[in-house]
Amino acid sequence: MIFPVSGLIVTLWEWKRTGVFEWLIERTEPARGDAFLFGFSFICSIAALVVYFTVPLLRQRPSPGACMLGYQVVSDEGTALTPVHAIVRTLFAFLAMGAWFITLFVFRNRKKGKLWFDYVFHTRAVTLQ
Repeated sequence: MIFPVSGLIVTLWEWKRTGVFEWLIERTEPARGDAFLFGFSFICSIAALVVYFTVPLLRQRPSPGACMLGYQVVSDEGTALTPVHAIVRTLFAFLAMGAWFITLFVFRNRKKGKLWFDYVFHTRAVTLQ
């Protein structure tokens, strides 16, 4: 949902640079501004992903993907996470999913729906009714 939009940004940038709109961009050498464009689109994509997963934690609702899979991340106390805790928990979740092979060996509790970062932030995954 997020990364196709970043591809559209690259396409529009190339259209502005060359004056010719094409869906497929093929070059043999980099053009001026490619590094900036890559960095900008990468940072925007990461920020959008953080917002996508953080806002549901703040609103105590499942994300659209979690809703389709039938689960939700909730606080152990039943209260909303603070914005800082929600953002940091999201970043730790990215780390845990990116290094899933390490996460398998770090403390987790399947019965309570907790991974290691859930113990840090006092959250757990529950199935939706």
